[in-house]
Amino acid sequence: MDKNWNKNIYYMIKCFSDIDRQKRVWLGLDNNLASSFDEDMSLLFDSFCFDDFILELKKDIYNEKIVKELTTFKDMLESYESKASDEQVLKDPQWFTIVEEAKKIIERWDLSI
Repeated sequence: MDKNWNKNIYYMIKCFSDIDRQKRVWLGLDNNLASSFDEDMSLLFDSFCFDDFILELKKDIYNEKIVKELTTFKDMLESYESKASDEQVLKDPQWFTIVEEAKKIIERWDLSI
């Protein structure tokens, strides 16, 4: 698998795992970075082809656990109902569940991929 693809997916999941970063970046509190919920979702799914990444991992029988976790995370993101503003997303208890799932994936990433 392409190392850059791996790094890009890792980076985006790391972003989704960091609620403090989301608050700084999504709410415009960081002078060096700018993003939003919609932009991060687009990067993960459209630019970095998250679905294809998971399909590629499925070919490797040694990655079954991480594939399951990534698929769960993907399903959580896809089923999440976007709010009217990023601030509302950042206050949503359902969003905190997704952030926690991203944290679990990052913790296990190096052991699995």
